[in-house]
Amino acid sequence: MTTHAAPSPALGTFEEGFEPTARVFASQLASGDEIGASFTVYHRGRCVIDVWGGVTDRARKEHWQKDSRVVLFSVTKGLASMALALLADRGQLEWDAPVATYWPGFARGDKARVTMRQLFNHRAGLPVMDEPFTLSECCDPKVRPRLVDALERQRPAWTPGESQGYHGITFGMYAGEVFERIAKEPMGVFLARELFGPLGADVSLGTPASLDERVATLYAPTPKERIQGMARSA
Repeated sequence: MTTHAAPSPALGTFEEGFEPTARVFASQLASGDEIGASFTVYHRGRCVIDVWGGVTDRARKEHWQKDSRVVLFSVTKGLASMALALLADRGQLEWDAPVATYWPGFARGDKARVTMRQLFNHRAGLPVMDEPFTLSECCDPKVRPRLVDALERQRPAWTPGESQGYHGITFGMYAGEVFERIAKEPMGVFLARELFGPLGADVSLGTPASLDERVATLYAPTPKERIQGMARSA
């Protein structure tokens, strides 16, 4: 197959038959809808699109590189699930066992019967927290005891197992805590050794300061932009 150069202003390549997708990506950069981004597609195990472009920071105007990094959000649920699945595969956890088997304090707040399967299938009724925490507090080791206490005290919003509701923010909090209690080490350290390193994957759960220069700045959309985006997709 012939490799084609990405349409301007994008960089990279695409394979025959995937030009329309590459052009849509380039148009997003040209219009300013995307400040900077990377986009890679694998089809049946083969890379067919690998394009990037824009800038990583509006102020510095540094060009987005092929290996520029970006902070991930819900994608980390998949990484956390891989870590938990490895523990299960090694016989270190049972999906239908109560979470309190591994984390006794979790039983507080009428959660003694909530199973690992219910919690990580978003069926535990714990999508929110009554006690508010900022993002920086959630990442602060000094705040962790208070955060863990709040997670333990939290009562389910519905009867666990009867309904499903996306645990968008709390999933990672509960996954990180129960994982460390079982594995006796941080999830990021475990994944780096067991998956990321062996696979040669340029990803980390918790990025060292040495990689800061490669991390792009995230710009959250304004409320107006969010509403306009929802209106366009409706």
